[in-house]
Amino acid sequence: MNYGKVGEAAFTKYLRNNGYKYEDVSGNPEYWHRDIDFTLESQIEEEKEITVEVKSDSLISKTGNFFIEFENSHPNGGWYNFCEADYIAYYDINNKLFYIIDNEKLHDYIDANEFRIQRRWCRCANEWSQGYIIPTTTTSFVVAYINMEER
Repeated sequence: MNYGKVGEAAFTKYLRNNGYKYEDVSGNPEYWHRDIDFTLESQIEEEKEITVEVKSDSLISKTGNFFIEFENSHPNGGWYNFCEADYIAYYDINNKLFYIIDNEKLHDYIDANEFRIQRRWCRCANEWSQGYIIPTTTTSFVVAYINMEER
Protein backbone atom coordinates (compact mmCIF):
# COMPACT_ATOMS: atom_id res chain seq x y z
CA MET A 1 0.00 0.00 0.00
CA ASN A 2 1.39 3.44 -0.88
CA TYR A 3 1.77 6.17 1.73
CA GLY A 4 -1.24 8.14 0.51
CA LYS A 5 -3.52 5.13 0.87
CA VAL A 6 -2.21 4.46 4.40
CA GLY A 7 -3.40 7.90 5.51
CA GLU A 8 -6.71 7.60 3.66
CA ALA A 9 -7.38 4.21 5.28
CA ALA A 10 -6.64 5.62 8.75
CA PHE A 11 -8.89 8.63 8.12
CA THR A 12 -11.70 6.37 6.87
CA LYS A 13 -11.38 4.32 10.07
CA TYR A 14 -11.62 7.48 12.18
CA LEU A 15 -14.70 8.75 10.33
CA ARG A 16 -16.45 5.38 10.47
CA ASN A 17 -15.67 4.78 14.17
CA ASN A 18 -16.90 8.25 15.13
CA GLY A 19 -20.22 8.20 13.30
CA TYR A 20 -19.46 10.72 10.56
CA LYS A 21 -21.54 10.68 7.41
CA TYR A 22 -18.93 10.82 4.65
CA GLU A 23 -18.06 9.87 1.12
CA ASP A 24 -14.61 8.80 -0.06
CA VAL A 25 -14.19 10.69 -3.35
CA SER A 26 -10.47 9.95 -3.80
CA GLY A 27 -11.28 7.69 -6.75
CA ASN A 28 -13.72 10.14 -8.34
CA PRO A 29 -12.13 12.08 -11.25
CA GLU A 30 -14.49 15.03 -10.62
CA TYR A 31 -12.54 15.76 -7.41
CA TRP A 32 -8.98 15.14 -8.62
CA HIS A 33 -8.40 18.63 -10.03
CA ARG A 34 -9.57 20.08 -6.70
CA ASP A 35 -7.38 17.67 -4.67
CA ILE A 36 -10.17 16.45 -2.39
CA ASP A 37 -10.33 12.94 -0.90
CA PHE A 38 -13.42 13.10 1.33
CA THR A 39 -16.66 14.99 1.68
CA LEU A 40 -18.44 14.83 4.99
CA GLU A 41 -21.51 16.22 6.60
CA SER A 42 -20.83 18.88 9.21
CA GLN A 43 -21.75 17.84 12.74
CA ILE A 44 -22.27 21.50 13.64
CA GLU A 45 -24.14 23.04 10.70
CA GLU A 46 -26.86 20.94 9.09
CA GLU A 47 -26.61 20.43 5.34
CA LYS A 48 -23.07 21.88 5.21
CA GLU A 49 -20.52 19.82 3.34
CA ILE A 50 -16.92 19.80 4.53
CA THR A 51 -14.12 18.73 2.21
CA VAL A 52 -10.89 17.06 3.32
CA GLU A 53 -7.65 16.14 1.58
CA VAL A 54 -5.44 13.53 3.26
CA LYS A 55 -1.67 13.88 3.06
CA SER A 56 0.65 11.20 4.46
CA ASP A 57 4.22 11.82 5.60
CA SER A 58 6.78 9.25 6.74
CA LEU A 59 9.49 11.80 7.63
CA ILE A 60 7.55 14.23 9.83
CA SER A 61 8.30 12.15 12.94
CA LYS A 62 12.04 12.56 12.29
CA THR A 63 12.14 16.14 11.01
CA GLY A 64 9.38 17.72 13.10
CA ASN A 65 8.27 19.60 9.98
CA PHE A 66 5.34 19.72 7.62
CA PHE A 67 6.31 19.49 3.95
CA ILE A 68 3.87 21.72 2.05
CA GLU A 69 4.44 20.84 -1.59
CA PHE A 70 4.18 23.77 -3.98
CA GLU A 71 6.13 22.46 -6.99
CA ASN A 72 6.50 19.07 -8.69
CA SER A 73 6.50 17.58 -12.15
CA HIS A 74 2.73 17.86 -12.63
CA PRO A 75 1.34 20.73 -14.73
CA ASN A 76 -0.57 22.18 -11.75
CA GLY A 77 2.47 22.11 -9.51
CA GLY A 78 2.26 20.92 -5.92
CA TRP A 79 -0.94 20.35 -4.00
CA TYR A 80 -0.63 23.65 -2.15
CA ASN A 81 -1.38 25.51 -5.40
CA PHE A 82 -4.64 23.78 -6.30
CA CYS A 83 -6.06 21.97 -3.27
CA GLU A 84 -9.54 23.34 -2.64
CA ALA A 85 -10.32 21.20 0.42
CA ASP A 86 -11.49 22.98 3.55
CA TYR A 87 -9.12 20.91 5.67
CA ILE A 88 -5.92 18.93 5.20
CA ALA A 89 -5.70 15.79 7.33
CA TYR A 90 -1.88 15.61 7.49
CA TYR A 91 -0.93 12.13 8.69
CA ASP A 92 2.28 11.25 10.54
CA ILE A 93 2.53 7.60 9.49
CA ASN A 94 5.06 6.59 12.16
CA ASN A 95 3.30 8.18 15.14
CA LYS A 96 -0.21 7.49 13.79
CA LEU A 97 -1.17 11.12 14.37
CA PHE A 98 -3.33 13.39 12.23
CA TYR A 99 -2.79 17.14 12.24
CA ILE A 100 -6.02 18.71 11.02
CA ILE A 101 -5.03 21.84 9.13
CA ASP A 102 -7.42 24.61 8.13
CA ASN A 103 -6.43 25.13 4.49
CA GLU A 104 -7.44 28.80 4.43
CA LYS A 105 -5.41 29.52 7.59
CA LEU A 106 -2.45 27.65 6.09
CA HIS A 107 -2.58 29.90 3.01
CA ASP A 108 -2.86 32.99 5.22
CA TYR A 109 0.18 31.85 7.24
CA ILE A 110 2.30 31.17 4.14
CA ASP A 111 1.21 34.44 2.47
CA ALA A 112 2.27 36.39 5.57
CA ASN A 113 5.56 34.52 6.09
CA GLU A 114 6.59 33.25 2.64
CA PHE A 115 9.99 34.94 2.59
CA ARG A 116 10.90 33.58 6.03
CA ILE A 117 9.86 29.97 5.40
CA GLN A 118 12.54 27.48 4.39
CA ARG A 119 12.10 25.60 1.15
CA ARG A 120 13.50 22.19 0.30
CA TRP A 121 13.56 19.72 -2.56
CA CYS A 122 12.46 16.19 -1.76
CA ARG A 123 12.33 13.00 -3.80
CA CYS A 124 8.93 11.53 -3.06
CA ALA A 125 7.22 8.67 -4.92
CA ASN A 126 9.86 8.64 -7.68
CA GLU A 127 9.55 12.34 -8.48
CA TRP A 128 11.11 15.55 -7.25
CA SER A 129 8.98 18.00 -5.29
CA GLN A 130 9.72 21.35 -3.70
CA GLY A 131 7.95 22.40 -0.56
CA TYR A 132 7.77 24.81 2.32
CA ILE A 133 9.29 23.41 5.51
CA ILE A 134 7.15 24.46 8.46
CA PRO A 135 7.76 23.20 12.01
CA THR A 136 4.91 21.22 13.54
CA THR A 137 5.16 23.57 16.51
CA THR A 138 3.66 26.27 14.27
CA THR A 139 0.04 25.86 15.26
CA SER A 140 -1.76 28.91 13.88
CA PHE A 141 -3.34 26.76 11.15
CA VAL A 142 -3.65 23.43 13.04
CA VAL A 143 -7.20 23.16 14.39
CA ALA A 144 -7.14 19.63 15.85
CA TYR A 145 -5.02 16.55 16.48
CA ILE A 146 -6.26 12.97 16.15
CA ASN A 147 -4.16 10.25 17.76
CA MET A 148 -5.00 7.02 15.93
CA GLU A 149 -3.11 4.93 18.52
CA GLU A 150 -5.95 5.69 20.93
CA ARG A 151 -8.67 4.74 18.43
